[in-house]
Amino acid sequence: GGNAVDAAVTAALILAVVEPDNSGLGGGGMALLWNQDRRKVTALDFREKAPAQAKTDMYIKPGIDPASSRIGPLAIAVPGTPAGLEWMQRRWGRLPWPSLFTEAIRYAQEGFGRDARLIQRAREKSDCLKRDTHSFRIYRPLLDPKGSGILIQEELAQSLTRLRDGGAQEFYQGNTAAQLVENLRGKGAILESGDLIAYRAVERPPLRSDFAWGTLWGMPPPTSGGVSVLRGMNILEALQKKNPGEFNGHWPAFLVRVFGILFTARNSAMGDPDFVAEMPIRTWLSKATAKKNAEEILKGEKTGSADPIAGGDHTTHLSVMDASGNAVAMTLTLNLSFGSCVTAGATGIMMNDEMDDFSVDPSSPNAFGLLQSEHNAVAPGKRPLSSMSPTLVTRNQRALLALGSPGGPRIISSVLQTLLRLYLLNEPLRAAIAAPRLHYQVMPVKIFVEKEALPLSQELERWPPNRKLPLEVQDSWGNVQAVSFTPKRGSFEAVSDPRGGGSSEIVMPLPTE
Repeated sequence: GGNAVDAAVTAALILAVVEPDNSGLGGGGMALLWNQDRRKVTALDFREKAPAQAKTDMYIKPGIDPASSRIGPLAIAVPGTPAGLEWMQRRWGRLPWPSLFTEAIRYAQEGFGRDARLIQRAREKSDCLKRDTHSFRIYRPLLDPKGSGILIQEELAQSLTRLRDGGAQEFYQGNTAAQLVENLRGKGAILESGDLIAYRAVERPPLRSDFAWGTLWGMPPPTSGGVSVLRGMNILEALQKKNPGEFNGHWPAFLVRVFGILFTARNSAMGDPDFVAEMPIRTWLSKATAKKNAEEILKGEKTGSADPIAGGDHTTHLSVMDASGNAVAMTLTLNLSFGSCVTAGATGIMMNDEMDDFSVDPSSPNAFGLLQSEHNAVAPGKRPLSSMSPTLVTRNQRALLALGSPGGPRIISSVLQTLLRLYLLNEPLRAAIAAPRLHYQVMPVKIFVEKEALPLSQELERWPPNRKLPLEVQDSWGNVQAVSFTPKRGSFEAVSDPRGGGSSEIVMPLPTE
């Protein structure tokens, strides 16, 4: 009896239990929603915010551990996930709010079987988790080689029950809020009751670009993902129109130069729109700018700066469509794996380490190797710049595609290459997602290639500017999750990236008598 929003919220709640390393109530996210009745795209920002006591220089003062923006209580920003999920469901969902919690609470109380991926991830972060007494107690069955490997989260079940019964207000102003603040302040966090009370999910104007194959929709800042994906597709389209034979045969060489343009803008000029007044988004997304950028690339002109002043896959994404035509693309995160590694005491909630997504030190890269500008400096109440890229495609008043990926800045390259292969190279969705990937983000000054993408590296060297960039081969990255609808056949296709541990499923409703 539910719709796509009900399914997305239910899935997010379950993921908070079964993937506590990637997302949860202590994190945040972003979502694009297509409402078929209203023929409208909504962009919902429930990104974490810096606490009121945050200071621009809080991580570079003498005596402060430089890692404190990534690990421990000072890394924690104000969580947004409970507010975002409730906003979505209250506005666009169909089922009663409490009914969405049943499975998540059951998994928290009873466990969900031995998960090899989660055990491996926990052991990779064992030193971090052992620093916090509550985290170590909860995840010890995963960390101990002789342990059961079964994760029971009774305290998280109680927090979910309170959220079920009292809504987001209980999380931000009730018993859960009181426990969060008391425990985290005792551990050295700067989170206060006022930070939780003041938090709001924000509806923002979605970004759009029109193409012959449909309208591409993206999230606006404070994520760089929407701007980058839409601008990237505009430039790639312009390159293909300029010289289709050269582009279709040798697109990897062009793609690296496009990445240079996108990440230079990302690292030097983007931030929270409530704090950064001037971001030339309309100019970036214009067809005229795309044509100019394409001409610069074809002439071999410099398209990306490695100037330091310009500046993972520990996130989760889900995509949902329903038979009525509604669609949701939602990305959720704690930032790094297990976030700050700090559990908020008796709440059982793992807290984010989103403060590291700010430009905490202009001279040092963050955990994803990004050097960023003062536009993304720490400030009270500010939302850090993200790379999350929940994406929708619509045509003729119908959602045709919902997709996104985890992966830090590689979210952008993963989503963009999927769209490139799907719409410009006319590959099937499953093949477009599974295909090998490249990545270049200006800093560090190297091109990353998946092992399977090594044959593409020969194409990179066809373009002289690329020859100066060293290659680094890595296993894989990204984990694209997509759902598509084909109007002519009236059929859906759901695809989960073979790189990750996700799954895809089409659920047919039971017939009604």
